[in-house]
Amino acid sequence: MVAHLGYISVKRHSEIGYIGGYLVVNSHARPLEFYCTMPVKPSRAQQLLYGPTVDEFVCGEQIAKALTTKGKIKPNVLLVDSLATLAISHVCELPVLHMEIGDSSESSLSIPSTTTLKHQSLTVGQMSLKVLSSRSYVNEQSIAHLESMAEAFDLAEPFDRIREALLEAHPIARAA
Repeated sequence: MVAHLGYISVKRHSEIGYIGGYLVVNSHARPLEFYCTMPVKPSRAQQLLYGPTVDEFVCGEQIAKALTTKGKIKPNVLLVDSLATLAISHVCELPVLHMEIGDSSESSLSIPSTTTLKHQSLTVGQMSLKVLSSRSYVNEQSIAHLESMAEAFDLAEPFDRIREALLEAHPIARAA
């Protein structure tokens, strides 16, 4: 079976709101699909009603779900760079793992970090990953795909490409 990895990155910008990108790569890290969203800004009512779970709602259940629904290629594993985006696990059948990559030097964009989600740590090779506790199954085949792809390329690097593509698609996000 051909291995494909999906990457979802959702960033928050203080003025325009949340923007997200979805990149599917093959086993050589070559792009197969890319989608990005228009900015999403939760209303004041949503902020009040969702409270501390607003990041999870916007990042996982709105942006990430919309991006994966658009995709035509189903990845074997979905990697996200924000714990809030792990909320996509509630509405997605794919194995979803969080990879800690840290904020970039682009100070106008930040990784949404507010979350109430319970997660467990998982080590795959040299990588420390997190999985939603309620969806803690990650099958051996998914782990094997990650391990083999980690030998071919830096698994965190595609997140940089998504960030750059988001900045290209939304130039106002760069000028803060």
